[in-house]
Amino acid sequence: MLELAVVDYAVIVTYFVMLFALGFFIKRKVHDLNDYFLAGRRLTLPIFVATLVSTWYGGLLGVGELSFNYGLVNWLTQGFFWYLVYLFFAFFLANRIRRSNLYTIPDQLERFYDKKSRFLGAIFNFIMVTPAPYVFSM
Repeated sequence: MLELAVVDYAVIVTYFVMLFALGFFIKRKVHDLNDYFLAGRRLTLPIFVATLVSTWYGGLLGVGELSFNYGLVNWLTQGFFWYLVYLFFAFFLANRIRRSNLYTIPDQLERFYDKKSRFLGAIFNFIMVTPAPYVFSM
């Protein structure tokens, strides 16, 4: 079993104290759903890209582990295609979606179709963000 020294516990406690302090500080700036879900729609492109990349490589879906185990092939199969999709999205769709003042893809489905489409889109989105599609794609 892993044993931690006093300094390890101090680092962990300090991290959580700073995290909670940051949360309480930021809480005062959050007034509505735009602020909470979309950072008030104030993110610059570099910060937005940094959050996407850090989330992706931070292990949300095990990409870090897969990259370690399979190397460059993993990046080509799990990352490269999505970078192309993100570029297409950024150049051709982002402004239209931003002007719509909607939050999610299911919101867009309801706008163009109906509530049933929104519900099915939400279910499909949920399935796609679980690890199962990635495990079965290996």
